Amino acid sequence: MIELDSLVGNEFEVEINGELASGIFRIDNFVPFSLQDGQRIEVPFYLVKLVQRDPNNPINRWLKDSNSRSNIIRDVTVKAVDDGVVTRTWTFKNAWISEVRYAGFNTASSDLVEEIITVNYEAVTEAWMSENAE
Repeated sequence: MIELDSLVGNEFEVEINGELASGIFRIDNFVPFSLQDGQRIEVPFYLVKLVQRDPNNPINRWLKDSNSRSNIIRDVTVKAVDDGVVTRTWTFKNAWISEVRYAGFNTASSDLVEEIITVNYEAVTEAWMSENAE
């Protein structure tokens, strides 16, 4: 009998320099591996998050620092979680924010405002946590 092993899209964590970042709705354009003409390319991704007031949130600190200076570098780790257990991680090394935009300022809406952060990076490493991974 084949056992199905799958992930659920809402089970993930994001860390900025090892600190858990809260309030992230989703990660868009998540492409940790891409080849173009036989060369690996680093594709920017988007952290889509709740606009938060907490100045100590690691993403808010990164945003504030990036707003006052260019190329503020952090390591961003995305963790895939299955039933509370981390199964795979992607660490985006030397990442920087290249754009911040907002969606949904609308007087007719009660939706939460999304902050969309474009993250570029120099390199990515992937780690499999399963004992059976090859």
